[in-house]
Order: sequence, then C-alpha cells, then structure tokens
Amino acid sequence: MKTNIKNVAFLYLSPDYNSWSIYKPAACPLKTGYIRRPQLGFHYLCAILNEVGIKSSIFDQTTTPFDLKWLLEQLNNFDLVGLYCADSLVEIVKAYCREIKQERNIQILVGGPSTLTDNSFL
Repeated sequence: MKTNIKNVAFLYLSPDYNSWSIYKPAACPLKTGYIRRPQLGFHYLCAILNEVGIKSSIFDQTTTPFDLKWLLEQLNNFDLVGLYCADSLVEIVKAYCREIKQERNIQILVGGPSTLTDNSFL
C-alpha cells in the first residue's frame, strides 16, 4: 500500500493535575532511582512504521516536559500526529488537538480507552 505519510509524531501528554487529581505532583514524590520511560505501545508502533520506511518520533511529557509552543515548532516536519487518550487526559488532548489543527495542517489520530465512548473524537 502506497502512502504519502513520511514522518509520524506520537504524543503522550501529562495530565493536568489541577483538574482531576486530589494530589499535587510535589505531594507525590517519585521514589529515588525511579525512571519514567515512554509508552511501550508507541515503541511498537514506531517499529512497525520503521519497517515500512516511515520515520517516527515520540514526544512524552511525562519523560521530557514540553509546552504547546515548543511542540508546534517540532511538528513542522510531520505528516501525522497520533495521541494517546485516557480519562485523565481527555481535556488536555482535546485542547492540544484544537491548537495543532489550527496552527498546522497535519492529520491527527487519537486512540486509547477514552476515545471509545467519547463521540467528540470522531
């Protein structure tokens, strides 16, 4: 199958702790020596895309913090953006999708458990 997609970005956004969590990040320190790694599912998708000659990158706010302005600059060279969405991420994922769509002419795909029952992702 021939595609025009050459470069895909996968985004895992960090939850907005003020909107859903009773704990603040500073109140829940990580154990010493704990290293947060990017989502394994994104690595699988990147490996599959690599096999068919499509480049991909993972941008994970839980491992390397970034803001929307920085992300929009990075997305200049991408044809497709994929985002993961769980219940705690719905509002921030929707906000990022709106901004990405407004600022860049990039196809956006959203997947994850919260997309199954939320018709606004269609």
